[in-house]
Amino acid sequence: MDHSGGLETLLQQQTVQRLLLPSERNLKREQNLGSKVANTSRCASTAWQNLWQDSSSQLLWRQIALAEQGLQGNNASCVILLHVFGRQVLITGDIEAKGEGKLLEMIDKLDLTSLASEVLIAPHHGSKTSSTEAFLAHVRPAYVLVSAGKNNPYGHPHKNKTKAYWEQGSQWYNTGRHGQIKMVFNPTGEYQVLPFSP
Repeated sequence: MDHSGGLETLLQQQTVQRLLLPSERNLKREQNLGSKVANTSRCASTAWQNLWQDSSSQLLWRQIALAEQGLQGNNASCVILLHVFGRQVLITGDIEAKGEGKLLEMIDKLDLTSLASEVLIAPHHGSKTSSTEAFLAHVRPAYVLVSAGKNNPYGHPHKNKTKAYWEQGSQWYNTGRHGQIKMVFNPTGEYQVLPFSP
């Protein structure tokens, strides 16, 4: 519920053209979603494709379905890679150490040159069970964005992980502390990460 708890309300208030659901089915959580969005699909590994229908776009994306590798639960999260004007963003969902390890193992199989990304959406909210040293050393993000509520009961992000982000040379922001975080990418390749609160 920490990821999709408000989805029904959002779908009532906004027009959504496409809904991408996790590989693993959750009938209780999904029972009312299919009727609200005509184009609903499940996460499945893909090659790079245009984010929009305009084939000249420099906005590409691909899905990596870790469930296809036999992983379950948090580690079966749909991982999304974005390629925006030459910059890469890695969205990891709730993967933990096992999922991170599997991603690193799969780099050649996925025909990726690298998972190195300017921006990393922190795995599993920056929990102590994620953001391993090997994973961060490979991704080498300039920015790590943590989605976690202020004073949440889980202690996300874990202080050892925020320390690891700093040690990796990454600037990190937490939605619970900094509010909404906006990423702005320009066709020149320049980009900014802008927290609501400094």
